[in-house]
Amino acid sequence: MSYTDLLFDIDNTLLDFKNGSRQAFSLTFGALGLDHSDEVYAVYNRINTAIWKQFESREIDAVTLRYKRFDDTMKALGIEGIDGKTLSTNYLKNLIQTTTLYPAVEQLLTNLHSSYRLHVITNGLKEVQRARLKRLNIDHLFTSITVSDEISVAKPQTAYFDHVFDNSPFKLTKANTLVIGDSLTSDIQGGNNYGLDTCWVNHGKPNTTAIRPTYSIAEVIQVITILKK
Repeated sequence: MSYTDLLFDIDNTLLDFKNGSRQAFSLTFGALGLDHSDEVYAVYNRINTAIWKQFESREIDAVTLRYKRFDDTMKALGIEGIDGKTLSTNYLKNLIQTTTLYPAVEQLLTNLHSSYRLHVITNGLKEVQRARLKRLNIDHLFTSITVSDEISVAKPQTAYFDHVFDNSPFKLTKANTLVIGDSLTSDIQGGNNYGLDTCWVNHGKPNTTAIRPTYSIAEVIQVITILKK
């Protein structure tokens, strides 16, 4: 397949969000003298995952997502008197500083940039997504950056991909566009529903769902093997 445009998710695809989030959580909770052990983070992570699922299915909006995940964590931990909005603000500030790229990703993007148009498609919050790409000095490599929080619609919704296609500075064609991401339910399902080829970055995890990507790779740098076919 001859692709011209590559739509990259960023968190846990290009950026090591898992470790960045863990560090940001520790900094945020530690500054308030709160326990930030692995056990406590596991409670937050479970709640956060559920809240994001609610956001993707349009049960809650991005404003509610910001503080509800922390309010619900405080409730689960039995901690009173700490506002979820304050925790969210501090966590997001820390997240900008703690997120890093996966190994060799900057070189991968630099190499791809000479032959393909690269785009960011992210279900992220506007305070952090562009700021992290800029801090990591890769924002200039992307033709377009679409942040769900900025357009009030998220992957896997068709309207999200409509926005990507309608607002690209260059005309995109479905047959020549590849979606690359780690989430089966947002990236891969969204791309599949829109009639796009998809590449699942699985990090070695098995696919236990009915969602079927066009390609599967263990880490994003392996996408080059698909593009060479």
